[in-house]
Amino acid sequence: MNILFVIEQLNVGGAQTFLVRLATQFPKDKHCIYVWEIKPSERNEANYKKLIDNNITVITSPFALWNIYMEKHQWKFVKKISYKLNVWFNIGFIIDLWKLKHFIRSKKINIVNSHLYQADNYSCRLLNKIPIKIVSTFHGCYNLYQTEIANNEANLLFANTFKQNLNIIFKRLNGVIYLTDRQLELPGYINIAVIPKQKIYNGFLSSPPKKDSNTLSKTQKDNWKFGMIARGEKSKGWEEAIQAFLYLKKQNPSKSLSLNLIGESFFLDSLKNEYKDSDVFFHGQIADPLSLISQWDVGLLPTYFAAESLPNTIIEYMYSQIPTIATGVAEIPKMLTEENKSAGIVIPLNSSGKVDVMEIAKAMQRYLDDTQLWQEHKINAEILYVRFDINTCIDEYINFFKSTITYN
Repeated sequence: MNILFVIEQLNVGGAQTFLVRLATQFPKDKHCIYVWEIKPSERNEANYKKLIDNNITVITSPFALWNIYMEKHQWKFVKKISYKLNVWFNIGFIIDLWKLKHFIRSKKINIVNSHLYQADNYSCRLLNKIPIKIVSTFHGCYNLYQTEIANNEANLLFANTFKQNLNIIFKRLNGVIYLTDRQLELPGYINIAVIPKQKIYNGFLSSPPKKDSNTLSKTQKDNWKFGMIARGEKSKGWEEAIQAFLYLKKQNPSKSLSLNLIGESFFLDSLKNEYKDSDVFFHGQIADPLSLISQWDVGLLPTYFAAESLPNTIIEYMYSQIPTIATGVAEIPKMLTEENKSAGIVIPLNSSGKVDVMEIAKAMQRYLDDTQLWQEHKINAEILYVRFDINTCIDEYINFFKSTITYN
């Protein structure tokens, strides 16, 4: 197959990271892979470099490049006049449509796979009358916008535009890959009820080698390393995790405890200035987080982020074979549990939709008090990770693409 992946920006984010991983891991001897980037202005060069290093062609919206050129040469007055004449969007639409149609035909693209709402809207509008199959991979942004609109947190113009665009998107899509069951609760879902859909978990790396030991030790453990990695959003539960750790430390003066935080944002900078405990380490954004995560004993993700879907953070914890303490939002409970096996402790949100510090602290204390449970969850993390093996994910994507192409 010749596959074109479409995304708004190759910036930092779970969807962007997954798209790069998916594109680079597709077997190149059987498939030709291309990536279309709509807006390169906030591109993460590391993501871009991974694609280029794997001989994947990245095509940028020609209209976006023209916008950047005009901004650079201070031709803002041209844009201003065009906006007043209400022609700027139409100009961009025509330019990108011509380029995209030509590219699809010249490269004999079999299927387009778009990621995130803006890419879905872009692809479905431009290719509305072009005979090419479009599959969307749903990410958490749809649920985020839906929540903001329901809570009157989005402006009226965006709310109305979003609803109109959903109608266009859902009528044009030929297939949907979703990560969580709640992603099918979107308004207008009835319009995609008859097209192929499949739940496919995001793949990470190939499963690590199995460890030899399957026995549970009851040895007392006094040295504990907790850790957290996520985007620097407040609603990921960063501050609550810190406060829970500090409480745990007071309750266990005889134990050596540390909290390691991997992430970068102005919000995290403010927490670093506020919490100066010698056992709380702010590592910032690091190039190889797995090397640090593998040294931890327990991973934390006390998130109440409205757009949460299938957190990469938990997949990284499971790959590193450490138990997870996380809130029971989105797909997290199903990620951490299968049949009678659990790879972590799921804590509830409170009546305000936030996470209580004491719930986190109690879960952390539970591992300190019961090392046998901790070791059991470590073993289960290794077992349950197979669902996130990138090879499993790619096989499922290939089969779904093929079925969508042949679906009438």
